[in-house]
Parts: sequence; C-alpha cells; structure tokens
Amino acid sequence: MRVFYKLLIVLLMVGLSGFGYAQSKAGTTIGQFLKIEPSARNSAIGGASVSLSGEVMSAYYNPASLGRVNGIGAQFTHSQWLADIDYNYFTVALPIARFGTFAMQITSLNSGEID
Repeated sequence: MRVFYKLLIVLLMVGLSGFGYAQSKAGTTIGQFLKIEPSARNSAIGGASVSLSGEVMSAYYNPASLGRVNGIGAQFTHSQWLADIDYNYFTVALPIARFGTFAMQITSLNSGEID
C-alpha cells in the first residue's frame, strides 16, 4: 500500500508540473536581437556553422575554432531593419605566437529615438 501512495504522489507531481508553464509566451521578447545572425554566409546555412573554422566570424559561433585563424582578421556587419533599427557587429582576431588567439567582438542594436 505504501508503494501505491508513493507512486500516486509521484504521478500527481509529474502530471501537475505542466501547469507551471501556463504563461508560455512570457519573456519571449527580451533578447530577441541575439537571434540575429551577423554573418550572411552562416545565416545561409541555417546557423549550422559550428564546424566551420579558420575565419574571424567563428568567434561568434564557436570561440574554440579561433585557434585555426592563420592571420589578423576583422569583419564588420551592418544590417538595417524595419522601423529604423540598425544592427552592427564588429569582430577582430589576432593570433599571438605561443599564447593563442586574441579576439574581440562588439554588437550594437540601435533603435533610434523613441518618441
């Protein structure tokens, strides 16, 4: 009988835990700019660029692949979206002998003046 009650309690807890997600749309608008792909090449293959290496843009998708960058590289991306929203992305990579690769990224999302 004890096993039955324990099993019943576990089943009720699992069954009722779904109600904790009643507001499934809550918090879906914050951080949407993180879904913007800064590279047209990587966006064209659906963002599946983790295996691509040897380029500066790999700092955004897979920072570990920066070890294969052969020389100094930089990339700037500018995208103009609806409602005068500008998306800018800048990255630079500098391989340093015996230390690895130093990389820096700057992302900017400017929505202009808000009235």
